[in-house]
Amino acid sequence: MKFLSFCVFVSFVLCAAPMGAEPARTIIVMDGSGSMWGQIEGRPKLEIARETVAQVLSTVPAEQELGLMAYGHRVKGDCSDIELMVPPAKGTAPEISARVKAMKFLGKTPLSEAVRQAAEALRYGEDAATVVLVTDGLETCNADPCALGRELEASGLKFTAHVIGFGLTKAEGLQVACLAEETGGRYIPASDAKGLAEALAQTVSQPAVPPAALPPAASLTAPDQAAVGETIEIGWKGPGDAQDTVTLQASEATEPLSYEYVSTGNPVRLQMPAAVGDYILAYRNGDRLVIGSRPIKVVETPVSMQAPDVVEAGSEVAISWVGPDAAYDNIQLRRVGEDGYITYDYIRDGNNPVHLTMPEETGDYLLIYRLNDAEDLAARKITVVAKGAAPPPAAEPAADPVTDPVAEPAAVAITIRAETGGLALAISWQALPVAGQDLPPEAWAMPEEITGPVEASFLPGDYDVTGYAGDQVFAGRISVRAEGPAEFVIPLDAGLSPAGEAPPALQDPQPWVAGQACAGPEDCALQDAATGLRVALPAGWLAGEAFFYTTAAGVVAQAPSVEFTAPAGAMVALNPRQWAADLGACVEIDAGQLCTDGQTAAEPGFARIRDTLVWQASAKADPDLLNKLQARPLPAAEGIDLLDLLTPPSAKE
Repeated sequence: MKFLSFCVFVSFVLCAAPMGAEPARTIIVMDGSGSMWGQIEGRPKLEIARETVAQVLSTVPAEQELGLMAYGHRVKGDCSDIELMVPPAKGTAPEISARVKAMKFLGKTPLSEAVRQAAEALRYGEDAATVVLVTDGLETCNADPCALGRELEASGLKFTAHVIGFGLTKAEGLQVACLAEETGGRYIPASDAKGLAEALAQTVSQPAVPPAALPPAASLTAPDQAAVGETIEIGWKGPGDAQDTVTLQASEATEPLSYEYVSTGNPVRLQMPAAVGDYILAYRNGDRLVIGSRPIKVVETPVSMQAPDVVEAGSEVAISWVGPDAAYDNIQLRRVGEDGYITYDYIRDGNNPVHLTMPEETGDYLLIYRLNDAEDLAARKITVVAKGAAPPPAAEPAADPVTDPVAEPAAVAITIRAETGGLALAISWQALPVAGQDLPPEAWAMPEEITGPVEASFLPGDYDVTGYAGDQVFAGRISVRAEGPAEFVIPLDAGLSPAGEAPPALQDPQPWVAGQACAGPEDCALQDAATGLRVALPAGWLAGEAFFYTTAAGVVAQAPSVEFTAPAGAMVALNPRQWAADLGACVEIDAGQLCTDGQTAAEPGFARIRDTLVWQASAKADPDLLNKLQARPLPAAEGIDLLDLLTPPSAKE
């Protein structure tokens, strides 16, 4: 993040050069990868990008020399799919808009090579040149955008690359921001259509700011000191422009260590680094000019891990920890002298202790507490020995009836599952102790959505458990006792669910009729008695015949197959006989492999089928049922692995 430019897109067209100077020749590098079919606010990103580019280019002066480079727009899976669609010249804005509007979005993301070719097309070693990369994904073709940025900066006459991260997370943005920063350019995040439009409109409509028009000073409020890894809140007063940031820096003259855009709210939140010392918090106007700052001291924080010194190979070990508990903190197991981890687990709120499975290979290893999955804060040795060779754990001291008259009860291991009617729903869980008990008041929560049963340990007592699966809420009260039930099924609560009553997939399904479309307007709950398949078919979609493939020798596949057709004609196939990788991606679901092309994968209907298509346990558990099912003959074909075809998904794991 260098201090060189106010400008953003399209050379950042009107302000890439001092007032009165001729702007640099510019090429826009447009992402044509298949991920642009992903949606933001219910609209494909490619539609938003097309409209916004046309809007911005309509304001560009005719004398501005612009060109267009695209990648991933012609062929799937080809890292060489890069094309100079419009050579840089004056008056090309209408042609660029038309070419972007007609682009297809299919392939991979060779963004580094595309930027290199754009720089060469601009003769960046001879003339001032600007490349503007618009991408919604990271490099996928084994190239290093950071190294490319350094190379272009060193060999270019006056070369600048700007990067617009469309829909990238903050962590993803950091991986491509270096391409801009190494060349004195800007990385601009755009998280939605409104943010993209505002950022582009501001940067192309505002001329370069003369020194006399510098913004007023800003101020920050924050604690005087904070612990290593601690996330603090920072209040701010300043211009509040879209690209203004609050940063953590070693000094005003150094590059930021971390940052947050003020557009995210007031206060903003920043995490402290792993090294103790004196730092400054800075307000940067346009993410470049420091107009306000204040000091902050980062101090030590206790970090430790408790675990047995010697453990058995293949055993599961509980590791208690004390540390910052930042968002991506984790505990890793590594071999002594090596950087890569063998296994790890995120600590997150309430995950204490964490549990790691030890390797089968004996020897000395290290447990590492890693801050934000970026820096090591603490380490301790742990030795893995052969099974049966570890010393028995030390006995817990008996409770002293005088100093410890009431020993704390042991936690009880339980299993929680939702009453989903057989659907594979991803659910996030939380539990609160019922008031009036002698229990800690803290809530238990799973920070991630989990499909299937969840295992946890609770102190004996009564708890109100809630599970969230989109618009469906599961809720119930459980009683955890040392000698009581260990598994609890939580029912759907229609009163708490934003969608009200259970969706059709959770109600009584109708018989599956092959070739019949769902008339809607709601999903159609279908069940095929022969195969045991069950699905909530989206309105307008058509379900084909459900069946089990049979070889010419009469061997029946152990997983069912079926095809679904979208209103536009695209296909989704469950356990297809053959599926080439260039046709589209496949995902593993309860019923096996669900395959579709990239365009259909972006439709909400595909997500609904993926989340609700299940294979009922009765059909999977009864081997005699397979011999009674209607089967479709399948001739053996060269290159087909029949063993793989006939193996149920669960046996492949």
